[in-house]
Amino acid sequence: MVKTIIFIFLLVAHFLPMAQSKKVVGYLPTYRFGSYNSIAYCKLTHLNLCFANPDSNGNLKIDDFSAVTKKAKEQNPNIIICISVGGGVIPETVMQTWKNIVDIPSNRPAFISKIVRFVESNKLDGVDFDLEWDAVTKGYSDFVIELKDLLQKHNKILSAALP
Repeated sequence: MVKTIIFIFLLVAHFLPMAQSKKVVGYLPTYRFGSYNSIAYCKLTHLNLCFANPDSNGNLKIDDFSAVTKKAKEQNPNIIICISVGGGVIPETVMQTWKNIVDIPSNRPAFISKIVRFVESNKLDGVDFDLEWDAVTKGYSDFVIELKDLLQKHNKILSAALP
């Protein structure tokens, strides 16, 4: 009986903090950046700015979001802001760029470093990786693991929209 009570106590002690830390994640697409003043950032724990995608040189491209992040941090200093890369609908040319990066192991390190530099230079908290459907190719898992490893070294987070 005592062992059962101790087991239940340890189980509750382990899972209780997770139950109390609910996450409210908002995705803000580039075409809505102009409405950043009408968002209640105080109701969010996380904000994902979407979507950034690589150009042919492997540089992430997304509209300017500096006003969004400034306003979000003013309203909610604890908000976690990430860049969301990929997206559910990607033009074929961008899809091919992703495949060249993700599926060719020798292309990954430089691009992953560029992502981390982008996150750091824009004072973001991490990356939301959102490649879906046909964009999930043979190198997907290895790419995500390599990205996670480098982000962790820089104390940045990784989330993912799974296909």
